[in-house]
Formats: sequence, structure tokens, C-alpha cells
Amino acid sequence: MSIKIILYLTYIFCVLLSYFVYRKFFVYKSGKIMLTTIPSGNIDDDEIQRLIKKGRRSFSIFTYGISIAALIFFLLGDIWVLNSFILLIYFYYIFTAFLLNSYMKKMRKLKSEKKLRTSTRKYIDVTISNDINKMRFGKKQWLIPLLVLILGSFIAGMVYGKVDGIIVSICFLVLISTIAMSFVIDRLPIKIISSDPDKNRYFNQKRVVSIQEKIFYFSCMYSVLLTFVVFVASKDEFSYIPFMGIIIPSIIFILYMVYLFKKMDDFEQQFVDEDDYFVDDDEYYDILGYNNSNDKRIFVSDPVFSGNLIINRANPKGRAILSLTYIIILAIPFILFSFGATEYKYTINTNNIVISAGLYKDEVEFSNIESMKILNELPDGRIIKTNGVSLDYQSYGTFNIRNVGKVRFYLYNDTNKLIEIKQKKGKNIYFNEKTLKETESLYKNLTRKYKIND
Repeated sequence: MSIKIILYLTYIFCVLLSYFVYRKFFVYKSGKIMLTTIPSGNIDDDEIQRLIKKGRRSFSIFTYGISIAALIFFLLGDIWVLNSFILLIYFYYIFTAFLLNSYMKKMRKLKSEKKLRTSTRKYIDVTISNDINKMRFGKKQWLIPLLVLILGSFIAGMVYGKVDGIIVSICFLVLISTIAMSFVIDRLPIKIISSDPDKNRYFNQKRVVSIQEKIFYFSCMYSVLLTFVVFVASKDEFSYIPFMGIIIPSIIFILYMVYLFKKMDDFEQQFVDEDDYFVDDDEYYDILGYNNSNDKRIFVSDPVFSGNLIINRANPKGRAILSLTYIIILAIPFILFSFGATEYKYTINTNNIVISAGLYKDEVEFSNIESMKILNELPDGRIIKTNGVSLDYQSYGTFNIRNVGKVRFYLYNDTNKLIEIKQKKGKNIYFNEKTLKETESLYKNLTRKYKIND
């Protein structure tokens, strides 16, 4: 039940967060709505407002509907597995893209019928650009939180004689991801929204420099917390604290960034003076991003989602990055499916037994077996997953049992008996079949072969 609850809550978190973000598609910002430039004097026209309300309603109904569908999967029990979770996530984002693209086309068609047009000029203030560039954070400053974590991990290794490599890797990955957000902000172009230079300077300082400062302070505090996590994991690899110390601040950071970007949007709405500062460049934007062969930039500021960068696919490097991104996205389900529910294969040969499940495989030589017996339950002690799959009805891969060490599981969790093989060299292996009768039969066949070779 626990894995189902985690999957469902993760799904709902993703959907609600995406819903909050994608709602901006239907919000008028800097002269654009639904990736379409509309003059401020026409945004309240009846036809335009009807289309906006219809789009919002369709998106809301779809979001609520997919959440209810996920709940039904959850309540049905075994149908709700990792594979279903992955497919629902993909379905949500793909259908959302189709929905938003459909309303973008409708808005552009309406704009064409009404013959609406705004300025195509882009305003640049070199002085303000130079001023903001001087205030931006230098790359060397971001070494501070990384050095804190590196030094802390080194000290933890010296104190306890070891560090948990997986925990350290996750800590560095999370910290680097947090810092990377600042580099995204750093690439945001300077926006000219007024004829008043002081107003432009203040606006860009708030949307770039101030957010970078907040990310920097968060990264420094997070590096100290992650160092504490490394110490705890090095002292007791079975502690819950490292997991909570990584997950909770990460969620807080994501929600905080969403809040900051929402605040940035509201701030921009208050400062834009007139339509002259709205650039009508709709032909370059679509639901897939940006496509302008005259623009040499690879990454371009997203006109809808503040703090986001989109790829210019007209640039050869941009196309390469986008193609690689799509390949990775398409490959993820196939990779994750290999870690889903699977059948265990037991092959008893003359000199060994071969056990396999998905990407995991163990060949146990009979000459390397120290002891073999059938058990009613696993050894006492807290169990943590090191590298494997843990579902309600199935667990396989590498796990760690307190006072036993790292072991291999090939277990159907609903079967009350399991076979234990202790090896002279190598991990203990615990495995069984789907039923008690099949497990006992496997044990008898295995014992017969083992005795012959003993």
C-alpha cells in the first residue's frame, strides 16, 4: 500500500504544480496570451474573453478528470503500478500540449480575423544592460556551497571511516540542480518595459539579481543541511533523516521558485507602460518553443513561463539539444519499465543456479554456498533499498538489512516462505515463488542438486 500512496501523491503533486504553472498560458502578460500578442486595448473584447474562459475551463476539467482517473487506478489496487504511473504522467503532459496548442491556434485565428497588430520593434538600453550585468552573480561565488558540501563529506569520511556514496551523489546532484536554477535566471535577457531608465533598471534588478541572491542564500543553507545529511548517513545508513533532509527542502525550494516567478509576473504587469513595448513575434513561437533562423541564440526567454528558457530549434546546436532531449524523454519509459513488475527466472544447472529478474542476475555456484535453508520470514532488522525495485507485491535487486549487510532479493512479498542462500564469497540471496507450494518445490529441487554436488 505504501508504494501506491507514494506514487499517487507524487502524481498529484506533479499535476497540481503543472496546473498552477500552465494556467499562466491563459493569463495576459507583457502583451501576450496563449502565445499570441494582443494589444492591451483589445484584450477585453467579448470574443477574446470567451475564448480565454473556454480554454481555462477545458484545461481545468481535463486536470480534474485525470486526477480522478488516477485515483480510480489507485483504488483498484494492483492495477496501479509503476508502469501505470509513468503512462499517466506522459499522457497528462502530451494531452496538455495538444490542448494548449489547439487554443493557441484558435487565438491566432481570431487575432487574424480581427486584424490586430502591435509593434514589432525591440527596445534595447545598453546602459541598463551593462548596469545589470555588473550586478549579476559571478560564477566563482557558486563554488562556496559546493565547497561546503565537499569539505563536509571529506570530514564525515575521516570521522566515520566511510561515507554513503549514493547519499553523497544525491546530495551533490540536488545542490547542483539548485545552483543551476540561478544560471537559468542569469541568462534571462534585459527587458525594456518603460521609457523611464530608472524604472527599467529597478525592474530588471528585481527579476534577475534579486532572485539570484535568494537562490544563492538558499544554496548556502542547503549545503549546510546536506552536509549534516552526509554525516547522519555515514553514522547510520538506516536512518530516515537523510531521506527527509533531501526531499523536504527540495519540495520547499520548488514551491518557493514557483512563488517567486508568480511574484515576478505580477511585478511585470504593474510596470509595463504601454503597447509600444510589446513585441509582436508570434510567428517565432509555438507550443514546441522558439524557431527563428535570424536569432543566433540557442536559449531564449520563455514569454509565458517566467524564469524558464526555451530552445531555438532554428539554431543547429539548439536542434541537437532538442533532439537529444526528446530521445531521453522517449527512452525514460522503456528504462523505467525494466524496473517494474516482472517474473523471476530460476534455472538450476549441474553446478549452479541462475536467478534473474529484469536487469538483475545472479549466478550462484553450488561450491560457493555456505548454507541454504527455507525461512518463514526475513532476518530481523530494518531493511533499506540500495538499488532495486520495491512494490507492494514484489521486491528485487540489492537491499541492505541491519546486522546482515547488503543482500539480494527476488521476493514475492505475499508468499510467507522464502529461501536463503548464504555464500562463502558474495551477498546473501533471498528468493521465493508466487505460492508456498511452488517455493517448497523449488527448494526441494535446489536441495537435491546441491547435495549431489556437495
